[in-house]
Order: sequence, then C-alpha cells, then structure tokens
Amino acid sequence: MTKPNPSLPGSPEDGAASYGDRVTESTSSVGGDRAEYVVVLRAKSSAKFLPDEVWELSIKVPELGLADLLVRMFTRWAVEAGQRLPRELVVEVRGWANSLDDALGKFPMVARPLVTMAGFVANVQVDEPEVHLAFDSTPMRSERGFVETYLPDESGVVGQGRVIHVPSLVAACLALRTMPRDGARLSRALRHYELALRRWYLGGEWLALNHLWIAAETLTKAVIRNAMATRRVSEQELAHEFGVVTDDPDRPRWKEILQARVREALVFNGDNNAYKTTKDASDGLEHGMWDLDKVATHANQVIDATFGHIRRTIVDLLAVPEDTATRLLATTPLDVQSLRKVIRGRLIGTAADPAPEGEMYPRLHWTTGIESAIDGRAVEMNHREQMTLLVHPDIGFQLDRIEVHGRPVDGQAPINLTDDGLVVSMTPASPALQLRRATALLIEESLANGLLPDRSIGHRFAFTLYGQAVAFFHSISKLIDFGHPIEALPVLRALVTLSARFKEMADPTGPGLGIAVRLALDSVDQHHPDVSLERQQEVLAAAAGFDLKVPEASTDPRSSTIYQRLRMEMLLADLTSVGAVQTAGMHLFDGHPTFRVQQPSGPLTDLVSSAAAIAALNVLRNAATVLEWPLDTDKLVALLDRAHSANEAAAQSDLSSSG
Repeated sequence: MTKPNPSLPGSPEDGAASYGDRVTESTSSVGGDRAEYVVVLRAKSSAKFLPDEVWELSIKVPELGLADLLVRMFTRWAVEAGQRLPRELVVEVRGWANSLDDALGKFPMVARPLVTMAGFVANVQVDEPEVHLAFDSTPMRSERGFVETYLPDESGVVGQGRVIHVPSLVAACLALRTMPRDGARLSRALRHYELALRRWYLGGEWLALNHLWIAAETLTKAVIRNAMATRRVSEQELAHEFGVVTDDPDRPRWKEILQARVREALVFNGDNNAYKTTKDASDGLEHGMWDLDKVATHANQVIDATFGHIRRTIVDLLAVPEDTATRLLATTPLDVQSLRKVIRGRLIGTAADPAPEGEMYPRLHWTTGIESAIDGRAVEMNHREQMTLLVHPDIGFQLDRIEVHGRPVDGQAPINLTDDGLVVSMTPASPALQLRRATALLIEESLANGLLPDRSIGHRFAFTLYGQAVAFFHSISKLIDFGHPIEALPVLRALVTLSARFKEMADPTGPGLGIAVRLALDSVDQHHPDVSLERQQEVLAAAAGFDLKVPEASTDPRSSTIYQRLRMEMLLADLTSVGAVQTAGMHLFDGHPTFRVQQPSGPLTDLVSSAAAIAALNVLRNAATVLEWPLDTDKLVALLDRAHSANEAAAQSDLSSSG
C-alpha cells in the first residue's frame, strides 16, 4: 500500500482550544500500566481516498492525556462482481489509554474532526463517523478486551463522489492546528458547513442554508479579530471604519452592529442580496414567522452564493498556501444525493389489469451493474441496466429512454442515458418467476389457518413438516433470485421428498398421519440416539391413543410419483450434492475457461423454479387434506397446470444455455 505520512510538526500558539488547536506532534513516550488500544470508526462518505492510499499522521492531545497516537484514514475498496468499488471511509486510531472504555471515549474525539475536514476539502457529503471496532492491541497479551458495534458493510449502487486531494487535506489540517486564535470557533463553523453538505439535495436547500447562516454567525468574531490583526487596529477603530458609532450612550450595543456590518461586508463579501435573503430565511425558520415553502423559495435563490461566501471565509481564516486556497475555492459543493434514474416507455397490449398475478401494480425489477472510474478528482460510475418486466402475460413494454435527473448544473437538461451508450437489457418475467410469486401468495394464505390446539400428535408433527417445506420453498426462491439455481437443487430434492411424504399422509388407504410420527421417530433415532427408548415408546403410545398407525419404517421417496415426475431435477440434485463436474461445468461462461458463480435467467432457472412450484403446491394440496384446512382448489389446480407446462418447456430446452 502507498502510505503517505504527513506528520504535522510544530505546536499551536496560545489561545487554541479545538482539536485543530490542541493537536501537537507526538514526542513523548507513555509508561505506567496503561495498554495499547485500537479504535476503528467508519462513515458513509462521498469523499474518497484513491485505492491503496492510506493517510497517516502521528499526534498527541495532552489535555486528554493522549500521546503517541497513530491515525490512519483510508477508503475501503471492495471487489464486487469483478469490479473494485469505493465504500466507507475508515479512520483507525491506535494509541495508549487507561482502559478500553477510556479509548472508546477519547479516540473518536480525535478522529471526527479529521473526517469533517476531509468533507470540507472535497466539498462533498460525509456522514458522522461511528465506532465500529475497539480492542486491546498490546503485544503478547493473553487476554484482550474487544468491542464491536454492528455496522453493515455498505453495498448496492455506488453514488457520485470526489477523490480527496491529500496535499490539500494536509495543508488544511496543519493550518487549522497552527491557527494563533479562534481555532475552536472555526472548528464549530466547519461542523455546520459539514451539516449543510449533508442536506445538499433537491428539497433540502432551506436546511442547508440554515446551517450556513449559523456558520456565518460563528465565523463573524473570528473575522473581526482577523481584520483587527491584519489592519493593526483596535475593535473600536475597526468599528469606526465601518461607520459604527461607539461612544453614543443611546446606542450601547455597538459591537452587535459591528458584527452585522462585518458579516455582510467581509463574510458575504458585500453581497447584500445573499446576506439579507439568507438572514431573512434563517429568521423566518428559527422564529416560525414564515411557512416552510417561503423559506425554501428564499433558500433556492441564494444557496449557491452563500455556500461560496462561507467557504471563502473559512479558507481565508485558515490562511493556507495560495495554491491550496485556489484549489479549495475552485471545488464547488457536489450534490451526491439527488441523482435519480427515470425510465420512460409504454405498456403495450390489452388486459383488464396490467399487473401480473401476485403484484399490485405493473413494474420493472431493476438491477444496476456498476463499474467505478476515477476521472481527475471525481469518482464516476458506469452503469449497466438490467430490467425484468413484471406485467400481465399479455402486456409488453416499449422502452423510450432512461433519463438521469439531479441538481441542474448551468441549466442543463436531464441526461438521456440511452443516447450515451448505456447497456440496457429488457427481459419479460419468465412464467416460472410468476409461478413462484403466485405459489408464495397461496402458501401465505394457507399459513393463516394455523393448527387447532386439540389435534393429535400426528397433526403436530405434520404441521412442523409443513413449516419445513415452506422454508425450503422460500430458500429455493432466494437462491434463484440471487442467481444460484444450481445450488438450489439439493434444497429442491428435500422439498420433493416432503411432497412425497404428504402424499402418503393424504392417501386414504395408507398409514396417514402415522407417517409424520415415523419420520419424527426416525429423526430422533438418527440424530439424538441419547433419547431413551422409553421416550420413543411414549410417542408411540400417544399415537396409538389417537388410533394412528405408525409404520415400522418409512418408504423410499425415490419411488414416489413426484420424484419420478421430476427425475431430471433429482438427478441434477444428486450431482450437485457431491460436487460433480457436470453441474460445476454449468458455471463456465459460453464455453470459455471463465468461471461465473451467478447464473443468468434461462432454462435452468425456469426448470428449478417450476419444479419448486410443483413440489410446494403438491405439499399444500395434501397438507390441506391432512390438516383439514380450507383451500381454493381451483386456484391451486390452475397453478399446477401452469407449473407443469413451464417445467416441460424448460426440460425440453438446452440447459447449457444458462451457463
């Protein structure tokens, strides 16, 4: 990894109070009984470090009792679907503390201002960093304290972002740390600027403007003191320069008048419209004098200008080198939250309801493939769109265009992605997919019937087996949804086996619910041999009390009708279970030696989906008989007919075309 080490030498002058003022270079060692700890924080961030770029610095914070701290900041880049994508911003703080709780209380106070400055330098949204991990890292310890806060890894589509310019970050941190005065005040203003960036989205301008006004008020006294030092005048002399009378007993609040005039003249750079509109909007919001739509209207008029004025004031107070200042001022706020993709098209075909069975509305199941690209200071995403139509079988869809809507820049129109070489794959939802959805709805309805408490032990075991069958069906659906029909085959075999068992239970000439009891006893005998024979006899006695015939042994499910009906799927399930080359070869891509874990939709997916629907529907039909549940038989028979048709069509297709 590339590990720049911008340790910042020197110490702040008197009057410092914030992190920016109090951080000094570590020069002393730490002794005593203290231990070394690591605290790791993570934040969702649109400010990104380059891949393999790690920013390190050594610091100490004497007033917190911290010395020899090593801080590392970087972006977690994850490999997903063969692409390296930027994810969370990570800050690691390593150093000595009195205890794990002591480290948890103090180390984040060092990390958070660095995250704020990273967002300011990139001028883009960065969320609040949260503690993810903390542990005792003292070498050769046999026992270590450990804490983890569950923070899910960031996933899904990667939004827009900016690359952090590390030299500018170093210069800004050094400038803040070495400010001769007002470091704490500037730190507070930076936090409000950070909050404004978090609300920089379409519709949030009024919230962003309010934080910018608070930043302006926070900065005013620092600007006054800076002007006094630069011009070498007293506060009264500065007031006279701005036309403020300081010796009128009828106007004793001359300092407040000076602050207002400096705020307009220096913070807002004489921009009377931006100053007055921002102030009025803030007052209208704070005091409840205006409706929010009026506040929003005013905010939209001046938000861009106000962002610029506050940023320039902060940069001026930091007194960074000229090249850094030029770069920071040229970096405008980037709205990374408002981007929306909109598809426009037409539903083609005649149907009373364009929605498919099991859905309330016609819609597209939209997935985006992403590839990251770094262009200069920006992180751009190249998208590949795949859409599955969820509509009535008689309805089609004609794509007109895909637009990208977001914050307009220089009045630009929405971007039409179809004109920019975007890859769009539009496929109708397969009959097998619609079957699975319809089957799931029918199963959900059946579960509402429950089990009466006064039923026999056989009913209780049968209900348990039904619940297992439902779980198998849903797990098959999830595996298929994530592109793993091959890996769903062993689960399908288990579901088919349960379907065969329920067929036996529902057979009026067979042992009925005694099958459920036998399966329970077999499971106990196989997996819990420590269960006493006496307990098994109690189960048999309970079954006899309900006049249940418990067979001596269960039959081989492979001889059942449904197992034979789905023999192709069962053969594939056997091969998959032992890791056979035949099923592994289905992962090869178009005959090339490239292995693909996920499978695209195709005949194999349809085969497994329809077989799962057949097995689940047969379980439901026979379970309803055994458990005496009401059932819409006509709907179930119609679904079974569709499932058999889809299964036969898939079985006659070239399954290798899926892989």
